[in-house]
Amino acid sequence: MLLSTRNNIGTLTRYQPRNAVADRSARLILQNLRTFPQKMLRSDDLPFFVHPWRHRNALPEPLAVCERICQMFWSRTPEIHGFIWRCIRAEQLRFLETHMSTGDLLAACQTQIVYVMMFVIEEDLRRREWVQELLVLSGAVCERLIALCQEDGGHFSYDEHTHPSTSWDDWVFAESRRRTACVWFMMSLVFSLQTGVRCATLEDFRLLPLPAAKLQWEASDALSWQQRLALVDFDNLITVGDLIDLRSKADEPVVAQQLDSWNAKSGQFGTLLNLAIDML
Repeated sequence: MLLSTRNNIGTLTRYQPRNAVADRSARLILQNLRTFPQKMLRSDDLPFFVHPWRHRNALPEPLAVCERICQMFWSRTPEIHGFIWRCIRAEQLRFLETHMSTGDLLAACQTQIVYVMMFVIEEDLRRREWVQELLVLSGAVCERLIALCQEDGGHFSYDEHTHPSTSWDDWVFAESRRRTACVWFMMSLVFSLQTGVRCATLEDFRLLPLPAAKLQWEASDALSWQQRLALVDFDNLITVGDLIDLRSKADEPVVAQQLDSWNAKSGQFGTLLNLAIDML
C-alpha cells in the first residue's frame, strides 16, 4: 500500500562519477560503507554512527535484532535470501506499527543504513520490488522519527551551536542523529537512494551539521565528555557547507590551519566527508 503512493523511488544503482577524482572518492567511500554489516557483529567495533559507549551494556532492540540479521547475512546461502528480506521487512513494518521512544526510533533509522548496505553487497537481494519497498519503508521510518522531534522544528539533526545539549545523554542522541544523517548523505552520492519522500538531509546538504570530534564521540561517560568539550573547537566549521567553502580557500594559510585542525580531530568520518565533497 505504501509503495503504491510513492514516486521517484531509488534502485541502489551506482551513479556514474563525473571524473576520475569523483570515481576514486566513490570507491573509497563505498569500501567503508560496505563494512557496516560486518561491524554489527562486534559490540566493540560498531559502525561510527552508533555510539561505542552509550550502548556498551545492551544495544537498543532495533540494533540488537539487526545484529542477529547480520549474523544470518554473513552465513547466508542462496536459499535464505528471501528469508533475510522477510526478516528485514518485518522489522521495518514493526517500526511503523509499534509505539517506540525517540531513542529506539533513531536506532531503527540506523539499522536502515545497515540493511541498505546488505542489499548493496548481495546482488541476489536486489530484486526491484524488494529494493523499492526497502527504501520506501526506510523513508517512512525516518519520517516517524522526525515527527517525534517536532519540538526541535522537525528536522533530523541540528548543530550544537544553535541547539546546545544540556547533558551527555542528550548530546549522544543529537550527535548520533548528526552522524546518521551524514552517512545517509554520503550513501546518496554513491548510489540511487530516493525513498519517495522529501529528504532535507539530501536536498539541503550544505546545512547538514558536521560530526563532532572523534575525541568527544569516544568519551566513555558524562564526566570525560564534559572534560573533552573544552579541548575541541572547530571555530567556524559547523556545517557541510562551511567545510565546502573552507576547502575552496585551502591555499590561504589561516584557512589551511583550520582545515588541518579539523582533519586531525575528526578521524575517519572526516576523511570520508572530504571524499564526499570531492564528488560534488
